[in-house]
Amino acid sequence: PLQQAVIERLDSPPHRGIPLVETDGIREPAADWLSRVLSNHTASSADLDGFSTRKLIDEIQRIHTKLADAKASPPGFLSTGLLLDGFLKPETFHFLLSSIPPRAVRSFPFSAVIFDIYGTLLISTAGGVRSDPAADTKLRSVIQHFGYEPPESPSTEIHAAVVRHHAAAGIPYPEVDLRVLWREILGIESGVDITAFVTAIEEAWHPARLMPGAEALVQHLSRSGVSLGLLSNAQCNTLRSLGGMTDFLAPELSILSYQQGIAKPSPELFQMMADRLVGRGIQPHEVLYIGNDPLHDIVPASEAGFQTALFAGHPDSSRPGECTPDFVIRRWSDLLNARWWKMHTQS
Repeated sequence: PLQQAVIERLDSPPHRGIPLVETDGIREPAADWLSRVLSNHTASSADLDGFSTRKLIDEIQRIHTKLADAKASPPGFLSTGLLLDGFLKPETFHFLLSSIPPRAVRSFPFSAVIFDIYGTLLISTAGGVRSDPAADTKLRSVIQHFGYEPPESPSTEIHAAVVRHHAAAGIPYPEVDLRVLWREILGIESGVDITAFVTAIEEAWHPARLMPGAEALVQHLSRSGVSLGLLSNAQCNTLRSLGGMTDFLAPELSILSYQQGIAKPSPELFQMMADRLVGRGIQPHEVLYIGNDPLHDIVPASEAGFQTALFAGHPDSSRPGECTPDFVIRRWSDLLNARWWKMHTQS
């Protein structure tokens, strides 16, 4: 993901002058150097002789003959050093000259897509942390499994801790890391990593699964060159629930509430995302924010200047509130359909 982020940034027009090449004491942008080298180079017959059909046939026959005559022996391993030395020789490096077809016009109309998670990429019921006596037996079992002494009602204790910390925060939309609260409740030292414990608690209490079609959409958009990220209320277990989907998301475009100490619909989170996107050369109007909550997703994203899409593709996605999204998505496959975009943009 970090390599993808670097490539995406350097491929954008404002940043193509960043990589530099120095030859014969002259330093210039790599894009200019490459353009000059390709435009000035005319291949001679000697240059091309090594790539002729006759040469290739002779080489293939030589390899087959050598293999056929070889004696059987136990398999071994190539030396990585010898392999690199064989390929990384400047004197054997040649540009392959060919016509470059024009880049196809991308049917997807946005440079970046930022996703909410719960109710959008993951199927999950509304509720969050609350007093839940029906879940206490499961929670006590998980706590005991990790070697801690559970309280009588773990759900009541964690809910009370949330209320207490939110009241003490003194900001409009506070968020707290669940690891901090469980350490407090169970008397665990601050330096102990309890991410696995919190993950097990959440899997038992608030299980989530991938929204059908979401992973295929994310993969397609990423391969199409669209920058992808997350802006969501979440905890330390959330990215694990997304599985391999996280490989297609830019790390610096992933803003999760527990890491920031503030939660949606705080305008600060959306402004933070807008600033990071501008750093990639992407303006707010070039961004589509997709979420399932009218008040926590669509309204603040619209106020930040993003285009918005309300996801309504699953019964558990429905959240109360009024909003005016630019688009309403009922199937993830709609986003890959150019005709759908054209029709909804015109309407």
